[in-house]
Amino acid sequence: MQLYSVMPALRYLTGIECFGLIQLLLLCSVSVAEERREFVSNEYFTIGSPDYFTVAIKLADFDLDGDLDALMINGRHWARHDLLFLNNGAGRFLIARPLGEAATGYDPTISDLNYDGNLDVIVARDRIRSMRFMGLGNGKFDTGRPVGLAGPTRAVGSADLDADGEIDLVFSQRGTTNYVAFGPDFDRIENFGDAEQSVRLELGDFDGDHDVDVVFANLGPEGSGIHFNVGMGKFGKARRLDPAHGPAVDVVAGDLNGDGLIDIALATIAANVIFLNDADHKFVNTVVFGPANERSYGIDLGDLDRDGDLDIAVANDGGPNAIYLNVGGKFERQLLPDDPDARSYGVSIGDLNGDGFPDLVFANSGSMSRVYLNTTVEHAASMLAR
Repeated sequence: MQLYSVMPALRYLTGIECFGLIQLLLLCSVSVAEERREFVSNEYFTIGSPDYFTVAIKLADFDLDGDLDALMINGRHWARHDLLFLNNGAGRFLIARPLGEAATGYDPTISDLNYDGNLDVIVARDRIRSMRFMGLGNGKFDTGRPVGLAGPTRAVGSADLDADGEIDLVFSQRGTTNYVAFGPDFDRIENFGDAEQSVRLELGDFDGDHDVDVVFANLGPEGSGIHFNVGMGKFGKARRLDPAHGPAVDVVAGDLNGDGLIDIALATIAANVIFLNDADHKFVNTVVFGPANERSYGIDLGDLDRDGDLDIAVANDGGPNAIYLNVGGKFERQLLPDDPDARSYGVSIGDLNGDGFPDLVFANSGSMSRVYLNTTVEHAASMLAR
């Protein structure tokens, strides 16, 4: 078994004795404040079922007990129940609650739509109308109601797009135009832009004008694109990001080079790429990370090594998942040891066991989804024995 260092001052360490108390130990070390840390997992730190066809997992405190729960979106092409898994406080998910009827499911958004203090969920559906589920408290939801259009929907995002104090929804569609459903009732629908091969999306103020813009990860030859909010939730034609980097499957945004501007990172089925923001918001400067054959389907950002900058985690199909540690704006690739049956379609970062260090959870299609906890070498054995 091998430890993978994430700090440049540390070298690769080998010959670490495997823990005998588990059948499977997957680890990737992280150095924080001179501690040697690992991402560890075993068969108890898995979620769901191989039959779920899981495509996304999102973390939030749905039952308001102080830890992060996991919303699992299933039914990639085939109808399955979406599930909310409640965290026991130690990063294990031992209670599952179904969310609505079995249906196809893709990327969701989480928001408090009615400002009652409970988180609500909107799930993007394929070829049928998407669904919104209103939180009732204690991690419970109503039976749901349809929202938006029936179409090739792949993702949904939530924000106040027209500055009226109500949450609006923006939907991505693969092969037709994307659209906004304006709150609070979501009956007013406005399409915008050209037909695109849009899958996932990210919202943010990419041009610094204090309203919410949207960037779509696109699989088509048109390339991914940013639609800037020109006011009142109106969006113009896309500013295209260079399509030469390959078809994009997922997108996240954050300040990745410490200049105070929001950058865009795309997971692609070629080399992954960061588009750096600039004073003109043209996003022409890029940082490529990862090999050309990584086939990344999911991406998330977080300060994995707690050094004050954003790192990257990617979910891969057909190979080991990976993290990329931000070292002065350059990204050092560290592989998580292979989960042989995994086809990972999504990844989320969050502190699952309350120790102050970000953990990882991967959405796997055709195998159990998996949690990796970020812990010290010394604590790994006792943690996994719980």
